[in-house]
Amino acid sequence: MANNGFKDSAGRPIVVVTGMGIVSSLGQGKEDNWKKLASGVSGIHRINRFPLDHLKTTIAGTVDFLFDKPVSAPELSERLGTLAAEADPTKPYTPETALEMSAHGKHPEWHELFLYGTVADHLADRFGTKGLPISLSTACASGGTAIQLGLEAIRRG
Repeated sequence: MANNGFKDSAGRPIVVVTGMGIVSSLGQGKEDNWKKLASGVSGIHRINRFPLDHLKTTIAGTVDFLFDKPVSAPELSERLGTLAAEADPTKPYTPETALEMSAHGKHPEWHELFLYGTVADHLADRFGTKGLPISLSTACASGGTAIQLGLEAIRRG
């Protein structure tokens, strides 16, 4: 939120983040993540989502507790975004996988799901946000990029 006309050293409005939603390989929510971080728990573990044959990298910080079966990347992204923004993340979310759906030629609406930007559009619709929904693809820098883009959007009103 903008800070009542206060400016930084470059004359820009000061922006303060007053809330935070987080879903990481350590868990869901600020409290769960902080507790594990403060206890020295690592979110890095052996990958178990797919076969590791012929791969040099066998560890990652994956979020494995959201689904009880494999899902598509857009479904996972949308679920992560929803949980980070939602106050009550207790609703179940277990759709069929993209592979299962495409094998039968059913559900052409899945085409829309895989279009770049769809996740941001769905989250904006769900939470009624204003402005332009943006999808980022900057790997591990996506969180930082999102914060900076949000900060600049708030500064511009």
